[in-house]
Amino acid sequence: MRIGLFGGSFDPPHMGHLQCAMDALYTGEIDLVHLIPSAGHPYKEHEIFFKDRLKMCQMMATGCEDWLYVSRIEEDIRYWLKKGEEDSLYAVEVVRNYHLGNRRDTYRWIIGEDLEDEIHTWHEAEELIQKAPPLIVPRTSDLSSTAIREAYRQGESVPDDWLHPDVKTFLEENILSYWFL
Repeated sequence: MRIGLFGGSFDPPHMGHLQCAMDALYTGEIDLVHLIPSAGHPYKEHEIFFKDRLKMCQMMATGCEDWLYVSRIEEDIRYWLKKGEEDSLYAVEVVRNYHLGNRRDTYRWIIGEDLEDEIHTWHEAEELIQKAPPLIVPRTSDLSSTAIREAYRQGESVPDDWLHPDVKTFLEENILSYWFL
């Protein structure tokens, strides 16, 4: 099987992420997308706990299960490697673990075109690119998790088409309270 690995903070996951996953699938170069929320990001801190980001990714994938799988591999890798929350986990480590788990599958690392020039600077980029060549997907909107968090912080309403309805409800009922503590 040809699997696209789509890693990210998903802090929170939004419809732009879902569109990116669909665009990657529609290239015809992959058969399935694995959405991989990061359990620890080497370049920034998460604002939403991993378990909540994982749950929201699963909500967003509802109805897309035939082509979109939400993976908890980063959480598993942290456990296996005895990494703490403060330790970085890199894309190449994720790809290595996918290869260990199933050598019959082929992998592509899905990235937005805004990261195309940057991927060569990533940790052990040569191995990453060799084991999971980048699948570059155009960024079709300016929607970002940062914009969503900022809108909520400013007390603004977030348009319904920015978030899956269940994700929006979950954010508003469970997450906003700890953002504003």
